[in-house]
Amino acid sequence: MNRKDKIFIGKIRKTFNDLVLNQNLINNGDRVICALSGGKDSMAMLDLLAHRKKYFQPDFNLIAVYVHVENAAYNIDKTAIENFCKNIDVPFIYHNIFLNDLRNGENRCFICSTARRSALFTLARQHNCNKIALGHNMDDVVETFMMNTIFHGKNETFTPKTALFNSEITLIRPIIEISKVETLKYSEIYNFPKIKSSCGYETVSMRAKMRQMLNYLQKINSAASKNIFNAAMKNVKC
Repeated sequence: MNRKDKIFIGKIRKTFNDLVLNQNLINNGDRVICALSGGKDSMAMLDLLAHRKKYFQPDFNLIAVYVHVENAAYNIDKTAIENFCKNIDVPFIYHNIFLNDLRNGENRCFICSTARRSALFTLARQHNCNKIALGHNMDDVVETFMMNTIFHGKNETFTPKTALFNSEITLIRPIIEISKVETLKYSEIYNFPKIKSSCGYETVSMRAKMRQMLNYLQKINSAASKNIFNAAMKNVKC
């Protein structure tokens, strides 16, 4: 790894660790499920969590989980994701579910993500985990903020942590201050394997349309995404 890449990795880890500390995302004795999607964002998050577990306090347990939707429009390389987790010394669970709601169109992503989230809650209870780490990045925060503002007139988006079920389970999002471009660069430096194939609904979802709009805004002002993120974090209802 060259000096420039080392500086970049140091910056990303500092951003990640500062958020974990400042938002009290992980406490001593926590049992954390890291939700893997097969994409670079969740893989970068898992690598950052594994690095923190190895070198920093507090002491916490970490499990990686991939929820496979058997009748969804994408597949992953199971062996590659198992080896990835093994190489960073994180136990891995591969869990299968089947979608009963077969409606197509823009709502398909919502149906699929809701089913996978429900499976994560079930697995968290089965493995006595009190926290679930989700790989939402800065771009996801901005896109969600734009959707809620445009369609619902609400200042709402992802927050660093969300307590659910009377605080039985807490969702944490430790990479929301890291952009998608940065997670991709992080994964390229460490040569993460290509695990996920594209879903056929990714280009027609409402989130994809927000991404197109954000790309246009970035052309007008390269700081557009960062500015919207800062505005969202200042005004969002937690």
